[in-house]
Amino acid sequence: MFGRSIYVCRYKIYVQGRGWSVSEKYILACGSPMLRVDTPFLDFFSRGFVPGRHYWPIDAARMCSSIKFAVDWGNAHPAQAQRMGEEGSSFARDELSMDYVYDYMLHLLTNYARLLRYRPVSY
Repeated sequence: MFGRSIYVCRYKIYVQGRGWSVSEKYILACGSPMLRVDTPFLDFFSRGFVPGRHYWPIDAARMCSSIKFAVDWGNAHPAQAQRMGEEGSSFARDELSMDYVYDYMLHLLTNYARLLRYRPVSY
């Protein structure tokens, strides 16, 4: 029973709001195929997503018809849809480990420090 993913929902939809959201990684990790509405904003981990492998891309300009097409495809290809959900969950588990998060933070802070124009002095 615990060795296989059990779907609570057949699909999960991620839509970017007006502010920063942390829900994308949780939706990705749940094991259901993620329908992700295209957005120009990227989180540090979303750059590694592969459309059709980790998530199904939804065109923001044609949102309703894109979601209907994705759901119809997933219903017609349940094994492939399940594999997409498992690939997304695997990505979240493997690529969002705390070691990788800390590596990213170190890289970000190191590059930010290079932009600083002042020299600290000790008293």
